[in-house]
Amino acid sequence: MRIVLAAAAWGGIVAVPAAAQDQAEENVSVESAYLTDSDGNNYGAEYWLDSTVNEQVCVLPRVVVRKNVNGDVAGPFLLEANEKHVSIGSFNAADPSQDWSVEVRAQWKRGTC
Repeated sequence: MRIVLAAAAWGGIVAVPAAAQDQAEENVSVESAYLTDSDGNNYGAEYWLDSTVNEQVCVLPRVVVRKNVNGDVAGPFLLEANEKHVSIGSFNAADPSQDWSVEVRAQWKRGTC
């Protein structure tokens, strides 16, 4: 099981690793966390947006890889300056006995949608 965290700017694709939360540049990142059952098994994932941009941005998330999952992301989203933890969607394993994966990316631009 894996979750790939990535973001893209409309000027070009920029991958954002999970550890790059304290970056000096302005960016919009796609963040995620596993959904875990009472036995500690990962059965899905939730996704949200975090912005470090000092003005409004329009963000369009999209699923680029999906394997054995149900769910989707919504959008586009208008984020205010430096807005954090804006929920964009979640996924559950379609068959929990099988491996699953999902990758979500987002394009963003300054200003309104």
